[in-house]
Amino acid sequence: MSIPAPGTRVIVPLMKKEVRGIVLREHTEPIDEAFASKIKPILSVSDTAPAVSPGQLALWQWMSSYYMCPLGDVMAAALPAGLDKRLLNPPKRRRAHIAPYTGPIEPMHALSPAQSKTVVSIGTFWSSGKNIVLLHGVTSSGKTDIYIHLIQSQLQQGKNVLYLVPEIALTTQLTSRLQRIFGDKLTVYHSRFTDAEREDLYLASARTEPHVVIGARSAVFLPIPNIGLIIVDEEHDSSYKQAEPNPRYHARAAAIVLAKEHQAKVLLGTATPSLESYYLALKGTYGLVTLTERFGGAELPDITLVDLKRQYERKEMDGHFSDPLIERIRQCLADRKQVILFQNRRGYAPQIQCVQCAQPPRCIQCDVPMTLHMRAHELRCHYCGYHAPIPAVCPQCGGEYKTIGFGTERIEDEIQTLFPEARVLRMDLDTTRNKSAYQDIINAFANHECDILVGTQMVTKGLHFDDVRLVAVLNADPLFNQPDFRAYERAYQMLEQVAGRAGRKGTKGEVFI
Repeated sequence: MSIPAPGTRVIVPLMKKEVRGIVLREHTEPIDEAFASKIKPILSVSDTAPAVSPGQLALWQWMSSYYMCPLGDVMAAALPAGLDKRLLNPPKRRRAHIAPYTGPIEPMHALSPAQSKTVVSIGTFWSSGKNIVLLHGVTSSGKTDIYIHLIQSQLQQGKNVLYLVPEIALTTQLTSRLQRIFGDKLTVYHSRFTDAEREDLYLASARTEPHVVIGARSAVFLPIPNIGLIIVDEEHDSSYKQAEPNPRYHARAAAIVLAKEHQAKVLLGTATPSLESYYLALKGTYGLVTLTERFGGAELPDITLVDLKRQYERKEMDGHFSDPLIERIRQCLADRKQVILFQNRRGYAPQIQCVQCAQPPRCIQCDVPMTLHMRAHELRCHYCGYHAPIPAVCPQCGGEYKTIGFGTERIEDEIQTLFPEARVLRMDLDTTRNKSAYQDIINAFANHECDILVGTQMVTKGLHFDDVRLVAVLNADPLFNQPDFRAYERAYQMLEQVAGRAGRKGTKGEVFI
């Protein structure tokens, strides 16, 4: 057997099992005889050419060192499960899972003078040796059009592009737009695909002809050759950070390391930069380009702060809605405009509590208060997923329960009671568990099949709807009071981002906080 090259998949014996592995390097140093006798031979080589590129291996090794986790954990995260299963149990035949795009192809939008100036400024930084540029553009300034023109330039040079977005919800609306421009040159990759689909997409990303890959954080692991540009959209977003399991990587940092391996350019885009990126840009480590005007002459929305304590004292509240907000929603519905209501808690209420002993029901596995989900008539733990029926009385003292706080499910019920004629949709983790749920909700709202969209932070990120006049943040204070040293930074980013969904086209928008 010839020596397999680094990156080649192999089957090796381990104890009494056969396991998959990747050749990391050829060992040429002398080996102690006692140790050499214990080395077992490779059982079989699965690839005729390396399945993992040198750039990927370098990224894996950096992740293993920087995030202090075993290299095998990085490999397990990087390779689709379907690819591993095929390695150990090859199927008799293989079917295609991803249908190619066959829809219409449209030309790119012409850039405005401000956008054209921005593209030139980005190119100037790249030409001067600053390969990482932060694009700080206000919401609805047309950053996506700038990305599209930069992508087209890379494709014309025979280079490939990796386009990272923080949430699957962003890929659904953005993918349709990119497909109409780049057609079958676009590959979409995220965790909601099945193992078989992810395997197909993993292999498709390795094709040599120029193409663009869009995906969430796990797309940094794809075997994309000859990368010329990596775009990290909404670079500030905490979704780029992997919490569980290993490796606990940050996709923005991984993208910068990957770009260095490919000698590629990096563009970090956002309306609300992370403190780290903004500091490095002001310091001069990154290039900094600002875009301060909205596309098409649209104005930034008016912001109104509502003191709910005063509203309650004056009895100017209906449920969890202030009278001024109810009046503005009523006006929007009369004018056939749309409304987004943001509450960063799902479920009906954060918890229920006994009126006598003040104890909430707790998860039997995590010992944290459980969240009330009225539609399902159950309590759920948002940490481990444990669920149980709503108890009739407190098991500690026999007292009755009352609800504490409110979530998106309760807001949906209340808004439907206040405006029975309105068409209301809710977008949170509970309503988007199915693979197509994001797309269905976004399409319904974009096509005016819905008047009011209630949601968690999913509704704050990068979505574009022409007719949203009003955005309301229903309970802003808890955003600042999280047990997290980044609470104020993230609260500001979230408020700025959700405010940016209002008045993106035509009529000036309004934001109630």
